[in-house]
Amino acid sequence: MEGEKHIMEISELIQELVTGEIISDVSLVIEKLFSETEDVHKESGDESQKAQVEESAVSLWNWTVGRKISAIQRVKCMYRFSAINRSQQMAMKTGKGWVDAEKPALANELLEIAMNSLEKLYAQLTKRCTSEADLHKHKADVEKDLFRILSYQAESEVAQGDFQSAVTCVQRCRDILMRLPKETCYLSLLCYNFGVEAYDRKSYEQSSFWLSQSREIGKMDKKYSTGQEMQAKVLRLLSTVYLEWDHKQYQEKALRAINMANEETVHPAGFFLKIKILLKGGASDEDVGAGTLFGSRSGPQHRVQAARPGRVETDGADACPASVAELLRRKFSLDICLDTAKLLLEHEREAIGFDFLKSVAQVFDRPSDVGKAVLLHIKLLLQRARVPLAKKMTEDLIAGHSEGQQLPPEMLNHFHLVLWDKAAKDYEVWAPAGPFLLLFQFLPSSAIVAKAKNYSEAVQWYTYSLSLYSSGQTDQNLAKLQRNLAACYIHLKQPEKANEAVKDAERCDPNSIFTQFYVYKMAVLESNSLKALDAVVAMGKSAAQPTHHTDELLTDGTVATSLLSLAAQFALENNQESVAMKALEYLSHHSQDFQQAVTALKCLIRLVLSKVATKPKEEIIKDMETLLTYLTVAHRKLDGPFREESKTPETRTSEAHWFRKMAWNLAVQCESCPRTMRDFFVMSFKVCAFANILSMCCDEWFYMTSLARVHGKSSPASITWLFMAWVRVNVPFHSCSWLQFSQFCPPDKAVLLAQRTCLLMAAAVDLDLGRSSALPVDQETELLTEALGYIQSCREISKVLQQSGGFPKDQTHTLLLLYEFEARAKLSDPSVGRLLDQVWELPKVEVRTLETIATLAMERPAHYPSVCKKALQMVLTLLRKQEPLDTVKFSKCLHSLVHLSLPSGMIEADVCALEEAWGYFEEALSVLDSAVLQASYPEVETLWLMGRAWNTGIYHYCASKYKEAEQWCGLSMRFLTHLGALKSSYESQMTGLYSEVLDKLDRAQRCLPTEE
Repeated sequence: MEGEKHIMEISELIQELVTGEIISDVSLVIEKLFSETEDVHKESGDESQKAQVEESAVSLWNWTVGRKISAIQRVKCMYRFSAINRSQQMAMKTGKGWVDAEKPALANELLEIAMNSLEKLYAQLTKRCTSEADLHKHKADVEKDLFRILSYQAESEVAQGDFQSAVTCVQRCRDILMRLPKETCYLSLLCYNFGVEAYDRKSYEQSSFWLSQSREIGKMDKKYSTGQEMQAKVLRLLSTVYLEWDHKQYQEKALRAINMANEETVHPAGFFLKIKILLKGGASDEDVGAGTLFGSRSGPQHRVQAARPGRVETDGADACPASVAELLRRKFSLDICLDTAKLLLEHEREAIGFDFLKSVAQVFDRPSDVGKAVLLHIKLLLQRARVPLAKKMTEDLIAGHSEGQQLPPEMLNHFHLVLWDKAAKDYEVWAPAGPFLLLFQFLPSSAIVAKAKNYSEAVQWYTYSLSLYSSGQTDQNLAKLQRNLAACYIHLKQPEKANEAVKDAERCDPNSIFTQFYVYKMAVLESNSLKALDAVVAMGKSAAQPTHHTDELLTDGTVATSLLSLAAQFALENNQESVAMKALEYLSHHSQDFQQAVTALKCLIRLVLSKVATKPKEEIIKDMETLLTYLTVAHRKLDGPFREESKTPETRTSEAHWFRKMAWNLAVQCESCPRTMRDFFVMSFKVCAFANILSMCCDEWFYMTSLARVHGKSSPASITWLFMAWVRVNVPFHSCSWLQFSQFCPPDKAVLLAQRTCLLMAAAVDLDLGRSSALPVDQETELLTEALGYIQSCREISKVLQQSGGFPKDQTHTLLLLYEFEARAKLSDPSVGRLLDQVWELPKVEVRTLETIATLAMERPAHYPSVCKKALQMVLTLLRKQEPLDTVKFSKCLHSLVHLSLPSGMIEADVCALEEAWGYFEEALSVLDSAVLQASYPEVETLWLMGRAWNTGIYHYCASKYKEAEQWCGLSMRFLTHLGALKSSYESQMTGLYSEVLDKLDRAQRCLPTEE
């Protein structure tokens, strides 16, 4: 039942493929069919089931042959058919398919099935044969299939690296080949392909074996041979294998193989290879000159598909020698001849090499060919320092070009490159590959001066190049040539010629940043600051848009910023600091190199500071704003992504600390400009915060390094990318959110203290600016809001510091509460009362803190009398606990409380306020009544209390409230007794008035109706 079920499912799948019904993805159906038929051949079935299998298998095979599907899918379908049908032919073809699909393990299984089936078939045929002729016929058919299977097995074994098994298969094929001569070419090419594969793997021993087999098999039957050209190709590769394997040990074999190849057919590659063998073997000039023909360099030949062309047999006789003259007589191509000359000179055979080049120039007729040979001759002469002869040939070539024998454009460009390369070597600076560009244009001038020795010679070679241009011609290459000449003239101290060369470069390519660089250098040398600044501006604009350049060297921006760096250095060397600063500003903005950018900013800061001391105040303020701009750029660079691979968090941390300290020092120097001072403190905090993050992340950096290496991305760039991505996700930098990260990586205490101090100073400056009555309301509100932000950030830092311990007497929290109280009070925030409660809850609240809050509560525009009164009452509470009592502070506190409780002018206070004020007067009298404290109580405060009580009584008297008037005037009389020298001045007047008050009170009481 299980087998029948499998067969039904397979039949349905095959039917779907054949009919094309409801198939959304052919590959899925094929995969399912491949898995379903995996075990079908293990199951038994009746005859009807076998018939069904056979019919389905044939349908599948026919569909596979006619359908355009991938190689892998085709093989899978064939494999399923062969697994079901157990057909030797299908198994063999499917096995070949797996070999071609580079699946040798699967191929082995099918080819083994095919071999077994073939053996069974041969046994059955032998039994059924009735005559000798039939037996031979069936045997021939079986051997054809056997040959194919063995060749496929050889391919599979080679693919799996089983050399011995492959040799066995090929040897069996050779045994059969005598009866199948038509397969000679096929087997020879198969062995050749094996040799090519082994050569590619540097398995020279195996390669030599297979190539030898290919050679021997190819000679077995002349009629069906691979042909002379293929035989020569095999021998050339065999010679190459011997040469690369060990040219000393196998030189004779290499020579024998190449001689046989040259005897088979005349091919340049064969003669070139023989020259190479002779040169490597140290043969004499006579042997080399008389024993070779030239050919292009022979490399590993491309693999060819097994075919069956005709066969030409060769033997291994040595090739006849041929002289260099014969090489030219055979009229090989010019490129072959030139490559021969190069090969000779590479092996230091100058005599025959240069003589050969002379002969080449005489043999070829076309001017372009002659020019190409002469040009190579010049180049090789220069490489061997034979300059006079090279100059003579150069002048002759230029003269011929000018007289009508013009060089083709491509050759002319190559001639320019040769001349420029020689000029660059005289300049003693390396010139990169690429048309007409020398890197010495933007190397440090100090380095160039240290190396330069032969500028005059460089000028001569550049002049040769210049003479090849026609009058009035303009292009970018000519501009580069003129710039190079200008560079040489500058070093030769010939400013007139340098200036002329720069002008010519401007005519050809005025918008080039390189041209502007030399315009800049000439302007600096001429002390023309205005022109130099214009050139720097043009260079800066070019650096700002690197993607707009057609020159590949400028697209990434590094060359442009290098030029700006050189421009700044050149200006400083020539004492033009203003020009240098402009170049450094552009460099700091546009450089993608972190270290280069921060170095430029450091230079700018130092240059500005070097002149600050000698400037007037107005200019100093302007310089400070400029310095703040530089620090802002520095912060942006520090917070930017890594580009260079060598930079680690430690590097940026070090730079961040430098800018942090600089911002702090500049803030301290800005006392006359509070806003700038505040901005410097804020900048110091920002840079410091970034440094702190990097310090905390150092351990994470090493973790990322290990993680990247585990995942196979161990390059510094990959590690840097992982680290910065981690920082961006885990350490968002806004306000103090980064402090959440510090819970896991405790930061440096010194850095945190510096941050906190910066924020405190910034908040203090904002509050101080907010106290100005000249500020508009919106500006004052903005300042106070900013101060609150700094206070909150500072409070977060303080929490971290407190958690780390070591700050038992830190009063920063109290100061922050005072700052917050002032800001919120002036912003009319109702939460100021809550802040007072927080102050009162402090472990050791001080009197002066509460006094400050009381003052701030009533400082305009704030007006919180209730909060002020509450703070003063807290002060009284603290003062009462002191031993001895500070009578001065006590008196001032009472003074303020009385002032808040009693209104000025006519009576407006309610009974509760008057009672409260009365209590404060009684507090004062209790102190004055003390013999110990009376003397220390300020007499002026006693006088003020006496006057305030008396005036209150008089206000009641005027309001006909005689009883209240008597009470307050009587209270005032009690203070009169505690006056010293001033008592006599007030006593008589107050006594008289107090009598009147008593009289009025008595009369008022008598006028009251008598109760019955």
